[in-house]
Amino acid sequence: MAMYAPCSMPPVERCARRVVDAFESARGSVRETSVGLVGHYATVCDDALRLLIQIAATHDLDGPLQHAVFRAAREDRDRVVRLVDLVGEPARSRLIERIRSSVPEGFPQQVETCLEDLEADEPGVVTAACQRVDARLLCEPSVRERLVACLAHEDLNVRREATLAIGKLVRIHGIDTEVLSAMGMLEQNLVDTDRNLASFSAWVFERIGPPARSAIATLERASAEGDDIMRHAASAALKRVRCDEETERS
Repeated sequence: MAMYAPCSMPPVERCARRVVDAFESARGSVRETSVGLVGHYATVCDDALRLLIQIAATHDLDGPLQHAVFRAAREDRDRVVRLVDLVGEPARSRLIERIRSSVPEGFPQQVETCLEDLEADEPGVVTAACQRVDARLLCEPSVRERLVACLAHEDLNVRREATLAIGKLVRIHGIDTEVLSAMGMLEQNLVDTDRNLASFSAWVFERIGPPARSAIATLERASAEGDDIMRHAASAALKRVRCDEETERS
């Protein structure tokens, strides 16, 4: 997105402000993506959380909006409740009910089971856990941290599925601290002899975009030395990672 690419990785407050300012003029898929970014920054910026609460109080709570509200409530429920109290009735009551309904019954047990499986000794169990991680489970910092650790797992299938899960994390929740911490391991996997793992890693870098500048040299090597599939994946990632440079030149 134009509002995000030129920022590279600025201070959170600055980037959150740009997203919030751009939201009201956005339309269609850009507006939907803006909701996701507002939700991402709502976890750390009160202005973004306040806007998210206003949106949720007046729109259907589904898709990216539900994920954004759910994540903010899971990570700092007291802060969310405090700002919800500023919303007038009847929107306040409706919003509280929507937040409650967004938490499925038995969710805490789902989180516990997921973490246990991600730390299991049997690679097949870990692989299956990576595959079934969904948007709600990705709201949990402990799940995200464990997925990053799985990028260095000794089992190839675990590394593949963990990489795909990190890509899902970027798509749904944006550039997290956990995503940034994963980039070193993703870069190592980018030159792995397994073509699937390497191309999956390139795909994640394509999703990350400009904040993955540190991987440019490795992506260039992969785009020059890999087979057709890997060259295509690495070239696509390079184009996305360099998009802010192209914006500055234009």
